[in-house]
Amino acid sequence: MALGASRRLAELGDILANLPETLPCPAFSENFPFVGFQVDPEDVDMVGTVSGAINRALELAFGWEARSKGTLPITERGPGVCALVEVLKLYQEACDNPESDAILLKWIDDIRAGAEEAYRLANCPLPTWQFPPQGLEAAHETHGSAGSSAATKLPSKKRKRATSEWESDDDEVHASANARVS
Repeated sequence: MALGASRRLAELGDILANLPETLPCPAFSENFPFVGFQVDPEDVDMVGTVSGAINRALELAFGWEARSKGTLPITERGPGVCALVEVLKLYQEACDNPESDAILLKWIDDIRAGAEEAYRLANCPLPTWQFPPQGLEAAHETHGSAGSSAATKLPSKKRKRATSEWESDDDEVHASANARVS
């Protein structure tokens, strides 16, 4: 089963947040000016949709030729690069069907391919991760709970080896989360 945009964005966020330290980390990125990104209303008027305006902003930043090649160069690390995930989340929120929007998924895949290339060139492995449990436990783990006690221990996050392919263990995650809620 192919993974949708939400899961891919979560994985991309981990990958970008842990880019190799051999990449420069500028205080302000001219290459990735996405910190505090807001959709330009004039672009929305020009192209007709918020997602289209975000697509245009990304094309201006990366160049339309870079996107047509399928790998977007990730040449630095830091807040500017990590902000790409927030920009893509804005795109996701503006889509009618974000989990299968071809343009959104292409942006995610192309940015990931560029990040994977940065790891390869630095001779570093991709980060490993396992997403937090879904449902009630995830809310407790992330935000805490007024009614929770110290005796209620949530399972620790297990880590798994990342691959360059989008893997799906959604059924396993859902079954595990459902068993803990019962």
